[in-house]
Amino acid sequence: MTAPRFRAIREVGEGAWGKVYFAETAEGPRALKFLKLKAGEAVRRRFEEEARILARLSHPNLVKIHDFFPNLEEFARLCDSSAALRGLPREACGFGMDWIEGVPLDRIPGRLDAAAWVDLLAQAAAGLHYLHFRNILHGDLKPENLLRDAEGRLKILDFGLSWEGERRGAEKAVVGSLPYTPPEAYMGDFGPSGDLFALGASFYRAISGRFPYEKPLTPLGLAGVAPPPALLEIIPGFSEPLSQAVARLLELSPLRRPPSAALLLKYLRRQAGEDLLGGEAEEDFEIPKLPLIGREPDMERARAALREPAAAPRLWLLRGPTGVGRSRFLEEWRWEAVFRGYRFVEIPAGEGEAWLSRLQRDLGVVSAEDGDWVVAAERCARVLRERPSLLACSDLHRWPSARRARLKVFWSLLLAEAPGLRILAEFNDEWISETELLSVGEGEPGAVLRWVLGDLPAEATLNLLRQASLGPLAPEAALQGLVKQSGGRPMLALEGLRALALSRGEAGRQQVGDRLSLAHPSLAEDYLVSLPESVRRQAHRLWLDRLPEERAISRLHHAWALGDRATAAARGIAALRGLEARGELEALLEWAGRLKDLKDPALDRRWLHVLRAVANYRLGRHAAARAAYRDWFEAARASGPEVAEARYRFYLGLVFSAEGKGEEAERELKRALRADPNQFPEAAVYQARARNLLAARAVQLVLFGALAITWLSGAGLELARRKGAIPVSVIV
Repeated sequence: MTAPRFRAIREVGEGAWGKVYFAETAEGPRALKFLKLKAGEAVRRRFEEEARILARLSHPNLVKIHDFFPNLEEFARLCDSSAALRGLPREACGFGMDWIEGVPLDRIPGRLDAAAWVDLLAQAAAGLHYLHFRNILHGDLKPENLLRDAEGRLKILDFGLSWEGERRGAEKAVVGSLPYTPPEAYMGDFGPSGDLFALGASFYRAISGRFPYEKPLTPLGLAGVAPPPALLEIIPGFSEPLSQAVARLLELSPLRRPPSAALLLKYLRRQAGEDLLGGEAEEDFEIPKLPLIGREPDMERARAALREPAAAPRLWLLRGPTGVGRSRFLEEWRWEAVFRGYRFVEIPAGEGEAWLSRLQRDLGVVSAEDGDWVVAAERCARVLRERPSLLACSDLHRWPSARRARLKVFWSLLLAEAPGLRILAEFNDEWISETELLSVGEGEPGAVLRWVLGDLPAEATLNLLRQASLGPLAPEAALQGLVKQSGGRPMLALEGLRALALSRGEAGRQQVGDRLSLAHPSLAEDYLVSLPESVRRQAHRLWLDRLPEERAISRLHHAWALGDRATAAARGIAALRGLEARGELEALLEWAGRLKDLKDPALDRRWLHVLRAVANYRLGRHAAARAAYRDWFEAARASGPEVAEARYRFYLGLVFSAEGKGEEAERELKRALRADPNQFPEAAVYQARARNLLAARAVQLVLFGALAITWLSGAGLELARRKGAIPVSVIV
């Protein structure tokens, strides 16, 4: 691209790190943005990231970038005069983008009618949907970054805090401008819902002239925060649908906001009388997170337990089958706890053996040396007892039994040191039973609080689908059919609605398997029973293929839950190797035990038995390791008995050596040397290793003999002869 020559440059604005200039070009006016200071490497990378993100975007409601300048000298060659840029460091980078002749959202002259505000909010939602669909978050929406031009077009500006993907974790910095920052950002979480909150706060400010919340929405300040007055209360006669939409955007809990910019856009289009089934937002129908429907009694019990923690048991259980909404219920619980001043900390299943380090990091405590549990518990409890706290342990059914046992010991240490702490354990009761989780005595009545989630009644399921469809997405008869097919299982009903939205007509229904992303593939056996078996299997396997390799164990989990043993056999070894690499040996053996019984030829049994043997060997279970090597030998001898024999005997010798059984080790290592290496060169590597072990053993015997001679000199020698402990020939 040949950059235009820039003329008539003048400064028009300034921010914390950069300056903005106006320039004329042959293609029209441009805005130039340059770093104004000798910024550090991190700031420069952020500036370059903004340019990189803008360069990939092309949408009528987003500003477009045209040029990038790595330094001031590069720019000077492209302009008639750079005098206006004096004072900038020579290494300052910058970029050129569209010049927008417009006014910020909160400075629009005159009073717009409700229809104009609906149009502006719809344009902003369209721009956000474009970003979120491409996994980009804005991160700093506010009125001055939302400009309206003379034709009524809205442009989203300033992507200096944008990034790809969600931010999670307590180590992440708070993003955004404070009056427009959602409460979850102060806890290290910022996703698409955070952009929607900032959008609602910006429009609330622009329409009413007030900030919706006067103080920062930090976790300690959330208790007792009231919702802001509705726009309809501030401006009598204002549009009720728009007032409700902005109120939903400003919900403190991200779970109560519109599930996505796409669905917000659909709602606004409906208010404007446009066809909801057309347009870009329809291309990617999402399963939304809706307010809990049909779970009100369970949620009220949760609120009561949070209101009176001293009167409630300290161990709480949340259980139910797949797809019933446990994770959704846990999210709602989290925000109820936060709004009541609790410290909420979660240990997710995906952390593996690093869960203790994750907990210490999230609580901001120094990790205990050498992983000392008692010290770690004391340090964590010191923070947890500062105020009421809720520690949630999610998806415990995915934890290996040995890790669950260690976690329960840690619970007891924490509960002893932090009186205000409550433990919330969430698990799938189709995978493990409650008795596997509780210690003796904990299961007695009154010792724990239980929430058991089941399928929803038909009316609640229908209400769920009506709210999820946001209008005439599907006829009532079709929704009734989904209620019947789902059996009241919430995720089944919503997966069915997604399939209905993606398919058009009978021919389209046959292609659902290719098009669904199947966020919950373990439900594929049950949902939309009208689809052929082959389509359901195809949908599930396509979803598994899209998972990255590092999630191999997730592939195995989902295939097993679905009952797809063929996929489990094909994916099993990759999952076991991942567990072995991460040192999760107990989980490896647990899964290997399940896979061992499969008869599918796709399962590589030689690798299965090798991984079993290695895991048992590393755990010090030598007899089990020898048995696994024997299974490997039986599976491998058909493809080359001599090579298999050499390898088998070497590993048996290795295990015997680790057990301290020297004679048995020597016997097996010598057997490994029987194969002719000239005829069977693949056996040579194991034979070389066997010779090394035999040589090491011989050295040990020589050293032992030397030590024995030293000790047997004098009185020891006579005593040994008298007792017959050692032949004279050895001493000689």
